[in-house]
Amino acid sequence: MLPVINTRTEVSDLLEGYELIYDGIEDQKIGFTYRLLGDMNAEDKFEFPLDSTVININGIKVNIIDAGYNKIEYIIL
Repeated sequence: MLPVINTRTEVSDLLEGYELIYDGIEDQKIGFTYRLLGDMNAEDKFEFPLDSTVININGIKVNIIDAGYNKIEYIIL
């Protein structure tokens, strides 16, 4: 006799929220895309000087620890 394993996956629709996407470094600036999710699906691009340590994107404060061309270390404040 073989054991029976039941699994179930549930996916819920995201109704609202935001996505903050790191775009990398270009022209000595750190780039981000802020995407508002939900009915509007709006997005804005933000750029900050490469030496920035604390930035504010639409009210979200981000402490940048280390930023490279394809990765970032940060803390949301």
